[in-house]
Amino acid sequence: MLNRNSLKDIELYFSEEIDLDNNTIIIKGDELKHLTTVMRHKPGDKIFVTDGKGSLFETVFEKAAKEKLETAIITTTCFKNNYQNVFFCIPLLRNPERFEFALEKSVELGITNFIIYTAKRSVKKNVKAERLNKIVLSAMKQSLRTFLPSIIHSENLASIVKNEGEFFVLHQGAEKKLKDVSIKKEKNSYFLFGPEGGFDISELEFFSNNDFYKLSVNRLRSETAVISTASLLCTI
Repeated sequence: MLNRNSLKDIELYFSEEIDLDNNTIIIKGDELKHLTTVMRHKPGDKIFVTDGKGSLFETVFEKAAKEKLETAIITTTCFKNNYQNVFFCIPLLRNPERFEFALEKSVELGITNFIIYTAKRSVKKNVKAERLNKIVLSAMKQSLRTFLPSIIHSENLASIVKNEGEFFVLHQGAEKKLKDVSIKKEKNSYFLFGPEGGFDISELEFFSNNDFYKLSVNRLRSETAVISTASLLCTI
């Protein structure tokens, strides 16, 4: 069985084509290209693969064709997602690089559920879903995690508050501190971040005073608030 400490020097690949009956895994597309062309792996090499659902497979490279590669499973280790009920609700930001940076770092720290929404004060109104999916996949592999993050797109904040669970609204004017929060793992926890101009008054009306929390006495950029919250929640 593998553990987190033993994974520090490995390369991690992703595949959805796991055949447990025959103990084989098929690797295709960009993962195949990186494995063979960039890393120049050959038959007989040890390859680590995740299904993005918590399983890590230690395999051996058996054979390759033009468009796919087959590995044989040696061992399987299943990990637990400690943050499966945590949802980061991030608005579209004016600067896409900052938005993507916040998303990437949150994944590296352990967040696996994201809801992307258009806030009242969002300047940017659309998102490239394919690009975001590539970013979270890359961040998952880089940080050697085994849960492929889920990205849900929501039209607005009103759609998010219809969900059942606890809401934690990051707001500079709040009295309660986020560091004092104790998450109830049996409930979904939604952490809501505002855009560059902050939440609109009409959006704040969705919540009670008990839902507001602050990270710092300083005014933080949206992406800083996202990463800081992930750092605070995802302790070792």
